[in-house]
Amino acid sequence: MPAQEAPLAPAGGPLPAKPTSPAKNPALRAHALQTALDAGRGAQLLDGVGEASAEWARASLVGSAAVRMLSKDPTTTLMRLELGARKLLEQHGLPGNGVPKLLDRLVAVGVLTKTASGSAPYALAVSGEEAAFHLGDVAALRTSLAAALKDVSANAPQAQVRLQSLLLRCARASESWPRYPVEARWPFLKAVALLDKREQSLLCDVLAKDPGLRHFPLVDTTLLMITGRPADNWVKQYAPRLAGSAVYTVGAEGWFAAGGLGRVQQYHASAMKQLVGAKARIVTVEPYYQQSAQGGAIDYAKLPAPVLGLKKTPNITMKNIMVNGQPVTAEAYQGTTADGVEAWLIKDPAGRNTKTCYGYDRDGQSSWEDFTEFFSRASAELIRTLEAKEQAAKGAKYMPPAIIANDGQAAPVIPFLQELEKRDATLKDAATWMVTHTYKNRGVFHGSAGDALMARWQIPNELRASFWRVAEADVSSSGVRNADGSSGVSAVHVDEVNYIDPNQSLIAITNGDRRETSSEVYRKILSEVAPAADPDAPTAAEITLVKRQAKKSLGLNPDQPVISYSGRLVDEKAGRERAFTDENILALVAAGAQVVLYGNSWPGASRA
Repeated sequence: MPAQEAPLAPAGGPLPAKPTSPAKNPALRAHALQTALDAGRGAQLLDGVGEASAEWARASLVGSAAVRMLSKDPTTTLMRLELGARKLLEQHGLPGNGVPKLLDRLVAVGVLTKTASGSAPYALAVSGEEAAFHLGDVAALRTSLAAALKDVSANAPQAQVRLQSLLLRCARASESWPRYPVEARWPFLKAVALLDKREQSLLCDVLAKDPGLRHFPLVDTTLLMITGRPADNWVKQYAPRLAGSAVYTVGAEGWFAAGGLGRVQQYHASAMKQLVGAKARIVTVEPYYQQSAQGGAIDYAKLPAPVLGLKKTPNITMKNIMVNGQPVTAEAYQGTTADGVEAWLIKDPAGRNTKTCYGYDRDGQSSWEDFTEFFSRASAELIRTLEAKEQAAKGAKYMPPAIIANDGQAAPVIPFLQELEKRDATLKDAATWMVTHTYKNRGVFHGSAGDALMARWQIPNELRASFWRVAEADVSSSGVRNADGSSGVSAVHVDEVNYIDPNQSLIAITNGDRRETSSEVYRKILSEVAPAADPDAPTAAEITLVKRQAKKSLGLNPDQPVISYSGRLVDEKAGRERAFTDENILALVAAGAQVVLYGNSWPGASRA
C-alpha cells in the first residue's frame, strides 16, 4: 500500500518540510537515491522490454481502466473490470480479448494485487498517481490536474491544499523508479503540456511559491519546461557540489556533429550552462578534426553551433601521450560557444589520429584502437593540466571537477585517470561518470584480440579485469565499471545493456534535445499555414494543416497516414530487422499507410 501522506498545512500555506529531509538536503537526497538503487535494483519502469509482441500496450490500457474503476469503487467485480477494459481496448482499435490474463500481468508488475474476495478479486497495489505514472496514463493525470486547478481558480474551500497534496503525491510517485529519473517524470510532464496556457500559468505560480514542493526534481523539471529558465539559486538548491567547480564532458564528436552523439553533446552542454550560469564552468573536450567522414573540410567557426576564438597555435601542448607504447604530441586549442561553454579541441600535429572524423584505417589515419588511446589519454592529461592551474589559482577555495566520458572512444578516459592518479594527485577527488550511448559502439575485442588490446594500451594488471566480460574485452565496460557512476541514454537502452555489467546500476539519463532546432521545419511550415499559431501550443487543426503541407512537399498523399524513420541507416536504429521488416512494410502499405525511410548512409556502419 502507498506510504501515509505527511500532514498538510492550512489552505494556502506551504507544505511542512524539515530542513534535514532528503527533499531539502542534497546530500541526504543523494544518499536516499543510492539506498533506493540498492533496494530496487531490479525494478523496471517499462513493461515488455525484449518481447516480440505489443501485449504491454494492451496491458497498459487495461491497467488504466482498472485503476480508474477501482479508485472509484474498490468492490468492482471481475465482470465489470472486464467490460470496462474491453471497451477501452476497442476504443483504441485493439482486440478486447484476454483481459483476465492482462490483469494478472498487472499484478506481476505491481500495479494490482489479488484479494481473497471472490466478488472483487483485484485491488490497487499502489496509489492512483503511482499507477498512472507506471502505466503512462497521461489522460488521468491531466484530468486530475485540471480539476484541482479549476477549484483553485474558483477559490473552492481547501482547493489549495488538495492541489498541493496531488502535486506531492505525483512528486513522490515520480521517484518510484530511481534508475529512470527522466522518463519516470514524463507522464506528468505530458499531462502538464496538455493543459491550456491559463492552467499552466496557475500551476507555475503554485509551484514557484511553495518551498515544500520546490525541492522535488519533478517540480523543478515542470517549472523549467513551462518557464524555460532555471531558478536563480538553481545550483545552490539542486547541485551545491558544483558551485565553483567544472563539469567536463568528453566525446569523439561534439560541436562538429557527425552524428547523434555530437548533437547530444551540444544540447547537454548548452543546457548545463544555462542551469549553472556563472556558478560553474561547463567544458567540452573533443577531437580537432580537419575533415568530415565524407572528406569535406571543417571550419569550426562556421558550424551551426560555432566554436569562437580558436587560435592558430595551440593553447596547451602535451608531450609524451602514449599511443601503442610510443610517445606522441597532442595539441589543445581553446574556444568558447555563444552559450558560454568552454570548448577544447585536441589534435595530433602529425594528423595520424584526428585528421578525419571516424576515418579509421584509411587515408593514412590510425586505427580505432590508436585513435581511442590517443584521444582518451590526451583528454585525461588536458583535464589534469587545466585543474592543476585551477588548484594553484584558487588554493583552499578549489573545488574538484566532475568528468563525464561519453561512448566507446572516450570510455578509457576513466581508467586512464586512475593511472594518472598514481603519479599525480590533482584529480584524486574528481567525480567521474561514464555514459554508454549505443549498442554497437562499445569497442569489443574477442579472445586474443582483447589480450592484444590490453598489451597495446599497456593496461595495468589491476585494471584489466574491468575490461573483460566472459571471453571478450569491452572498452565501454572499463568506463562503466571504473567510474563513480554510469548511465545509458534511455530506459529501454539501460534495460537492454545493463546485463553486460551486472554489478553496476546503470541510470537512464535520457538524451535531451533543443526543440527549436529539431522542430525547425515544423515551425517554418506552421508559420506559413497558420501565421498566428503558437508553435509551442498548436491546436489539433493547426497540426493537421502542418502535416498535410509536409506530406505535399515530399510528394506524398496528404490524405494517407505516414509512418517513417529518419536517421542513420544502421541496424540498431533503422529497424529493418524489427519494426520495418519487409513483411511489416507490406502489411502497413496494404492497410493504407505510406512508409518512408529516410536513411543516412554511414561509413563503417558495422561499428556505429
